[in-house]
Amino acid sequence: MKTPDFSKMPKQGKVALFAVVFIALIGVVWLIAKLCSPVIDMLSDPVTQVQFEEWVNSLGILGVGIMLLIQILQIVIAFIPGEFVQVMAGVMYGTWGGLALCLAGCVLASGVIFALIRRLGRDFVVKFFGEEQLSKYDFLQDSSKLETLVFILFLIPGLPKDLLTYIVPLTPISMTNFLVLSTVGRLPGMIASTLIGSSVSNANWPLIIGIFVVVIVFALLGIWKKDALMDWAKKRGGVKKETGSSSEAKAAK
Repeated sequence: MKTPDFSKMPKQGKVALFAVVFIALIGVVWLIAKLCSPVIDMLSDPVTQVQFEEWVNSLGILGVGIMLLIQILQIVIAFIPGEFVQVMAGVMYGTWGGLALCLAGCVLASGVIFALIRRLGRDFVVKFFGEEQLSKYDFLQDSSKLETLVFILFLIPGLPKDLLTYIVPLTPISMTNFLVLSTVGRLPGMIASTLIGSSVSNANWPLIIGIFVVVIVFALLGIWKKDALMDWAKKRGGVKKETGSSSEAKAAK
């Protein structure tokens, strides 16, 4: 089945599609809230909140270790949504405690992946993601502003950050710069997710809905404008777009 080419859609059509998707998502949020109202009522109960806090405290270091391991696995197994893990960390350990665990897991997993990819090379990454996915980011190889581009790519919502974790080590970037830039780039999304989780445990539903809507809007904008953002990143990185003949020459090497 052929994937629709939204880049050829008129601007008015794109705006209309964005509005329809946004309204549909708001409807889904409302429907989920209605269906989950018994759970919401339970979590809003102060007694339940105290009991949950006591349960988390009873887990001690084991709970922290399990949460850290889950975050590491989420990065390593690139197809697991990170937001779910981060929200769960926020529910259990609050905004900043959950954030600290997620950051630690992210740095550890990214460091292991970086070392692994540097040792095994491009062929190993191609086996899991395919040449087509990797070729989209070949412009990073010769970029004069590699570090800036890496930070921007990890910051932009809607881009596959776990895929980037496997691709960026194929570039000349150092491990230290990679870990710092990728982690800082992930930071806003992580804070939003752990804040949502913390708000769930505190039954702060208006804040949850507000953050969720903002995150969805930025994610949709990132997906919608992904090609334009990638072109902008290439230009910022001092990389010229390859012509058809140059691409063929590169492939022949």
